[in-house]
Amino acid sequence: MTFCDTKTKFLEYLRVLKNSSEHTIRSYSIDLTSFEKHLQTLSCTNLTTIDRKIIRSFVVILADQKINKRTIARRLSALRSFFKYALREKLIDKNPMDDIEMPKLDRKIPSTLTYEQVKILFQTPDTSTLFGVRDRTMMELFYSSGLRISELAGMNRHDFDKERLLILVR
Repeated sequence: MTFCDTKTKFLEYLRVLKNSSEHTIRSYSIDLTSFEKHLQTLSCTNLTTIDRKIIRSFVVILADQKINKRTIARRLSALRSFFKYALREKLIDKNPMDDIEMPKLDRKIPSTLTYEQVKILFQTPDTSTLFGVRDRTMMELFYSSGLRISELAGMNRHDFDKERLLILVR
């Protein structure tokens, strides 16, 4: 079976059986098409002839093109899922992605606010109004507790236990 035929079946599998989002399917399609173009340059269309060396050469070409490490990792992840599917469907005997390692991703250091910026931020709400008091309280809680913004945004009045001075975090 050809890579192209299997790719079509895999994308249909994602759509129908896995109920994946259109965004996910589009991303997989783009990533697999990129690999398919690489296969065409090698005149390799048969799924069973794809091996570790071909995948590694694909990674080298992406790196030479200065493709972001996150993009390379995403493309390899798409290939990993694709070949797992092909193995499960018994279209290949061995998964060529088994020995392929993901690239090490650079960790971005988060930017922080200066003391002056925090002071200005905390002075922004108009505490003469109820909304201002609420906003200032939320800012203080967020700043001092280490909560995620989604956890803070999901809180309601009944999540606060006044007697024990506890907050329920979901």
